[in-house]
Amino acid sequence: MPVEVRGGEQTVHEGDHLYDRLIASYPARHFHLELAAALLEGGGHLRGRVHVAEGVSEGVVQVAVRCRETWRTNFRIRNWRHPPLWDDEVLWQHQTSVELEPARRWLPFGFEIPTGLPPGMEGHIISWRYEIEAQRRVRARPDERAVITPLRFEIG
Repeated sequence: MPVEVRGGEQTVHEGDHLYDRLIASYPARHFHLELAAALLEGGGHLRGRVHVAEGVSEGVVQVAVRCRETWRTNFRIRNWRHPPLWDDEVLWQHQTSVELEPARRWLPFGFEIPTGLPPGMEGHIISWRYEIEAQRRVRARPDERAVITPLRFEIG
């Protein structure tokens, strides 16, 4: 069914707390993600880098990108005691590996977004999000995980 998107730029809920998973964006303990270029629609691309903290010199970071269609399931309830409930489906995903090197702190990654995927858009009832996740396995500890969701991306 065709979807029409109208309206101008609205304020977007962006939280950096670990318990806030509506729009994920948080660093890992020893690395974080940085974007360099993004065209968030079918036929677009994502380019960035994993910025590794000093002292981390070996291992592999798995970097994945996914396009999620997310829709609100309780949009008729308008009460502060009932937070929005969302359901989602992954429309597309792709993964690559980045090998850590002792002399480098920035490790590049890039993804080509296939044609036919929707543009990145945040709405009150439905959204299409492009989410980038990096994960590093750590011995005897929980895996490290960093996520970034590009919103209103600009190169400054």
